[in-house]
Amino acid sequence: MASDAAILSTAAAPDSFHATVAEKSAARIHVVHEGDRLDRLAKRYLGDESRALELFDLNRDVLTNPHLLPIGTELRIPAVEKTAR
Repeated sequence: MASDAAILSTAAAPDSFHATVAEKSAARIHVVHEGDRLDRLAKRYLGDESRALELFDLNRDVLTNPHLLPIGTELRIPAVEKTAR
């Protein structure tokens, strides 16, 4: 029944809490391989290589330089926003 308590406790949580949970569940992890570059990862996952610094900013806790990606590092990739049609 602990899961019921968790559900009940989040029912009154602010919208920002629910947005944070949704963002975390929609985000992905990419494990760095030899030859990976942030611009290529931004193009692959986000559709736009100019968003490479966005990936760097999101992963500053594990990266110190946007040009150096240590092999095996787990990078957080944000969810791609869906556009309304």
